[in-house]
Amino acid sequence: MLALLAGRSPREAFSFKSPSVKKLELDPDALTDDQMLELMVKEPRLLRRPVVVMGDNVLFGPNLKTLEAAIAG
Repeated sequence: MLALLAGRSPREAFSFKSPSVKKLELDPDALTDDQMLELMVKEPRLLRRPVVVMGDNVLFGPNLKTLEAAIAG
């Protein structure tokens, strides 16, 4: 998971809108980076999808505009 983040904050990859956040009764504002990492490993639905890897660039839950910009370079 750490390699996938490539030095970025786990908040970029965490799916705060996932129904699992509500189901697990999580307070996103109270979560530390380590807690988010642990939760995403235990509950993969908390990882923003899709995850797009383009060379050294990793995009979490990109929209069409973000994907187009990444492809254009």
